[in-house]
Amino acid sequence: MEWALIITAIIDAIAKCLENRRREDIEERLLMGGGFLERRALTKILRAQDYHGRLLREEVNEGMAMLREMDAEDISCLLDDAEELRKGASE
Repeated sequence: MEWALIITAIIDAIAKCLENRRREDIEERLLMGGGFLERRALTKILRAQDYHGRLLREEVNEGMAMLREMDAEDISCLLDDAEELRKGASE
């Protein structure tokens, strides 16, 4: 999968996480490399896009690796984009 599609899936997953969690909590977890909830949200988004089996696992792993490589500024930008997406969906 291209990096742009993975980033889009990550933003969708973060927007989903924002429904139930505070931005500060998500940001803290992402700065530590992400955790179970972030992995689960990304898996759910990719599964909805018809990824299954080995391909799904590989794409989730790639997305989580991208998250671990991001610095605080990148993560803040992702969270901003996810909040905009969430607000746009609720309007």
